[in-house]
Amino acid sequence: MEIKLIKATAGDVLLLHDVQTRAFQPLLEKYLDFETNPANEPINRLFEKIQYSSFFKIVVDQKCVGGIRIVRKNASYWISPIFVLPEYQGKGIAQQAIEQVEQSFTNYNTWELHTIL
Repeated sequence: MEIKLIKATAGDVLLLHDVQTRAFQPLLEKYLDFETNPANEPINRLFEKIQYSSFFKIVVDQKCVGGIRIVRKNASYWISPIFVLPEYQGKGIAQQAIEQVEQSFTNYNTWELHTIL
């Protein structure tokens, strides 16, 4: 399974919003964290993230199955969010995406993964 990271553009906001919502919906239903769960994020906030940070589509077999956002904070990088559609979870896709960004973003040695749980 070939996993590609493709830089997201403003034109990807509807697709990524749908994928993000579907990926985080099970956690939203379980924890009812309506204020912080990305499944509840307004589309304009996602648009801003795409415009002002390094946001990538995670693509498998030419299908967008997730996303990953990289933010530079001081002398480190943050990953927030990273998401994969439920039907693609458990296949090592997120792990490979993280490995790819670690190879691409080499200015700093410190990485932080910010999660909702």
